[in-house]
Amino acid sequence: SPYVASLRAWALCGLYAPLVSGRSYGDDFLESLRLHAGFLRTHLELDVGGNHLIKNVKGLIGLGVFLDDHRLVQTGARLLARELGVQVLSDGGHYERSPSYHCQVLGDLIDVDGLLRHSGWAPVDGLAEAIRAMRSWLGAMIMPDGNVPLFNDCTLVNEKRLKTLGPTFPDEQPLVVLQPSGYVVMKPDERLHLVADVGPPCPEELPAHAHADCLSFELAVDGRRVVVDTGTSTYSDLQRRQYERSTRAHNTVEIDGANQTEVWGVFRAARLAYVTQGRIEVVGSHTGYEKTLPGAPVHRRSWMIRPGEIAIDDEIHGTGVHKVAARLYFRASEEIKSIGPYGAEGKSLSLSFSHGQEKLSPRIEAGTSAFGFGKLAPVDVLIIEAAAGLPLRLGVRFQLAPEE
Repeated sequence: SPYVASLRAWALCGLYAPLVSGRSYGDDFLESLRLHAGFLRTHLELDVGGNHLIKNVKGLIGLGVFLDDHRLVQTGARLLARELGVQVLSDGGHYERSPSYHCQVLGDLIDVDGLLRHSGWAPVDGLAEAIRAMRSWLGAMIMPDGNVPLFNDCTLVNEKRLKTLGPTFPDEQPLVVLQPSGYVVMKPDERLHLVADVGPPCPEELPAHAHADCLSFELAVDGRRVVVDTGTSTYSDLQRRQYERSTRAHNTVEIDGANQTEVWGVFRAARLAYVTQGRIEVVGSHTGYEKTLPGAPVHRRSWMIRPGEIAIDDEIHGTGVHKVAARLYFRASEEIKSIGPYGAEGKSLSLSFSHGQEKLSPRIEAGTSAFGFGKLAPVDVLIIEAAAGLPLRLGVRFQLAPEE
């Protein structure tokens, strides 16, 4: 596996001085590193791309510097310069659109830049600029609890590691639009912090880490997450994996039980939902259901935000009768105390529901959300369903409860 060989090669180069230098097995160790270098040079994951290819390039440059092999360093530097133009978007986001993979790639770029500068090699064209842009993007995306939102394949990042990446935080403002990445950060007052996904699920050529989560969001109140993403807990349990990538596992609208984007197996996806970004109210729509369901449904969502209040309006356009389900994943600590046809009461929020045609029957189900690989925590899933002819409208209004 080139990915594993890349990780191992970088680690072995770093361990040479404290564990190997001057010992009897030093020559065998060096020969093993030369074998790693030859393998990586001829097995770059050009077919996969993305963070895997960055890892390969990092391993190649690390081996080149360690072995004083100019050809390896130059090959890695040329490939890295090319990939920076592909993988780092103009807003600084990594093109796989996963905050934790963004952190991983940023860490790799910082490592490579530091190694080349410290050892006297020429810097890679555009690398310093890419690092600055990625640090700015990360600073804009960090939630009030000091960690990343869990969009697409994503887990929480060790906070110590997160700080070593050096995120740069923007000036305090109510709205930050990261349009190329497709994320919008909304902070209408000191208590509310919402991050919305209004962009494409992934690059067309690399769907491995995409979720069917267009127009989903995470919401923090008073510094703690209240409405949360289901996250990513596994790449090996296929049943759990397919659930965590599904539309029903996210804070968005599901139509007729179908996924917006088809997610297959562990790392495949097809018929990607395409998002159209609207004005900065914030408004977005996607086409994930238009070609897969009868009546060509299109989901349009708007967030209207002002101090102390968030209104989310979902419009489903098209024809025919459809079953529409909007889900909101609440941390169990939010304690949804009561729920009825027109609203619900939580610890920090009160919610009111609206429907353009008939009375709703909201309900709460027990669920789980992942905050790391193999780490599941309980959540309360608020489900608002309606079965009616299109066009259809669902509305949810959040209002802050008084501070305790």
